[in-house]
Amino acid sequence: MNRNSLATLALAAGISVLVSGAASAQPMRVIGAKLEVVPRAYEGACPKLFTFKGSIETSGPGTVKYIFERSDGGIDTIVKTATFTVPPFHVNIPDHTWDLGGPGMTYDGWERIKILSPNAGFLSNKAEFHLKCTGSKDEKPKPDLIVTSFGFKGPVQGQGKCQPHSPVYIFEVTVKNQGTAPSPSSASLGNKALVQAMAQDKAGWGNGVFLNALAPGASQTVEIPVYYLMDDPKFMICKAPHPFMAIADPLGLVNESDETNNKKGPIKMGAPADCPKCNQAPEPATKK
Repeated sequence: MNRNSLATLALAAGISVLVSGAASAQPMRVIGAKLEVVPRAYEGACPKLFTFKGSIETSGPGTVKYIFERSDGGIDTIVKTATFTVPPFHVNIPDHTWDLGGPGMTYDGWERIKILSPNAGFLSNKAEFHLKCTGSKDEKPKPDLIVTSFGFKGPVQGQGKCQPHSPVYIFEVTVKNQGTAPSPSSASLGNKALVQAMAQDKAGWGNGVFLNALAPGASQTVEIPVYYLMDDPKFMICKAPHPFMAIADPLGLVNESDETNNKKGPIKMGAPADCPKCNQAPEPATKK
């Protein structure tokens, strides 16, 4: 074989190698996308701004085009780009925000990254969040009194007897101000009871006590004695159990952000301790 023939074969072989190498090369593609949301859960005044922080990873250098998709069906109208030049091919993309919510709104939502190129349709995880709106940022701050705990405490020895003018039940009640402004004290409202424990089967049977002024987030625990039912002891003894409710701001004296969440209970109470049996129950103490 002459020199020209060898050269021709070598050239042919070289071309073959180059073509094979080009065929084995893979184009750049997105191999990962991640999105996180801050905060993941929110309860309070609305609207609320949620911030989404994301990253994209590719198999090599190049440019990626992407948009954001949302759980409410919203889709980006502006295509965004991310450029990858040197390894590692992983970049943090600019934050994306979503401002939403209004008074009374509760919503579970998400947002995700959608790749448009090079491998169209690639999706990140869904960055999920929970929203509960309790008011508007434009509203004036107000207190909001709630009963967080309500339980029976006594009486125990020495605290009461089943006789007129003595407490027959003693309840322990905790009231919290979960609003955005301080609540007034009983003293500032003319020494009016700001929490009561009241029977639900007998009008007027119960008692109330004073509260201090409570800063937002503050709580106060009080004891509420309920006295012997002098005008109807037979009812007290014979018609048990008696359902009792704890009620914050029972007279509606406090201008609250929510006037519907002031009660807790009922607790069903048996006949007071140490009382006689029903057939031996005394007549009302007011009768002669």
